[in-house]
Amino acid sequence: MKASLEECLKYDKDYAEIYRFQMQSYEGKKEYKKMIDAMLTLYDKKGDSDYISIKRLKKDKRYAVAVLKERIASEKDNALWRLVLASLYEKCYMYSDALPIFNGLVDEYGVDSFLPW
Repeated sequence: MKASLEECLKYDKDYAEIYRFQMQSYEGKKEYKKMIDAMLTLYDKKGDSDYISIKRLKKDKRYAVAVLKERIASEKDNALWRLVLASLYEKCYMYSDALPIFNGLVDEYGVDSFLPW
């Protein structure tokens, strides 16, 4: 299946659904780093945060944290990535790491509908 999905990329790298299929395929094969990369590429191509799954990110938490921190550092408008990182920390019971991020988002944006409370 991997070869087929990679072949599809040769035709159109901007076709977002290929990355969704890759994400699902890598998850099934327990290749979680590649799954996370495909998930984030899917977001980049489609702009739809519905595919960003904390449950999937937890499958390789260390890698996910590193990738999210890299995105936070490299993007000027990084509120989404800070929210995802804080949510990942929260779901991993790392409240002392999650709380400062949530508080920072509230200080910047106020209590808004995109925050989990």
